[in-house]
Amino acid sequence: MQSKLLLSLFLLVVLGIFQFTLSSNSTGAFMAGTQCGSCHGNSNDSVSVALFGLPDTFICGQTYNLTLSVVHPMAQKAGINLHCDAGTFIAGAGTQLNASQNEITHTAPVALSGNQATFSFQWKAPNTPDIVTFKGAGNAVNGNGLADTLDHWDLTQEMIEGMFSTDVEDINPYVLITYPNPATNQISVQGLEGNDARFTLFNITGQFVSCRFVRQGNDYVADISTLPSGEYFIKVISNRESYSARFMKQ
Repeated sequence: MQSKLLLSLFLLVVLGIFQFTLSSNSTGAFMAGTQCGSCHGNSNDSVSVALFGLPDTFICGQTYNLTLSVVHPMAQKAGINLHCDAGTFIAGAGTQLNASQNEITHTAPVALSGNQATFSFQWKAPNTPDIVTFKGAGNAVNGNGLADTLDHWDLTQEMIEGMFSTDVEDINPYVLITYPNPATNQISVQGLEGNDARFTLFNITGQFVSCRFVRQGNDYVADISTLPSGEYFIKVISNRESYSARFMKQ
């Protein structure tokens, strides 16, 4: 009887250690681009997930440098998972292929710096001009090693169409219109309906930049007078759709 009790206690300790290790060093679940709630709390708008480096139209067979960014105002660490239905990923520092060459995740959670964690890798486009869908998930966690409701996550999705290199002149790279461009003190964004648009601004290196966009008439407007000169990328979520644009700050 005593030996059975000791064996049961031993198994509980082993399982507890295993569970802690799994939850505190998670390396992404297969096809996590669908949801992360089984391990990381709830979907939450406080998490901003953005994929950088993809053109709106890819060139068949070309390799692109991509960055998946996770932004959260309070989290300690972040992780990612990204799946594409064509082409292949090439892992970079801090990332690894998950199950196949068309899914990539983190090797270990990354500490946020300036409310942001970034994961860089490459994607080689397929040799045929298919429509490729990228489904990404980013989680922002409190770092206590437990899967609880204080961990938040959100999703991002991008769809791009391919073309052969002989058709490059037909590319129309951005959906939204920004003006003036270049801009000095203020930037306006056209083409969005409703008042629920959620903006995230990044600089050319993919770093999150604090900037507030407000509705003015038919446009969204932001004061950029204090931003350093350079190129900036705008990521917008509106009516469950994802949009992007860019502008130059003089």
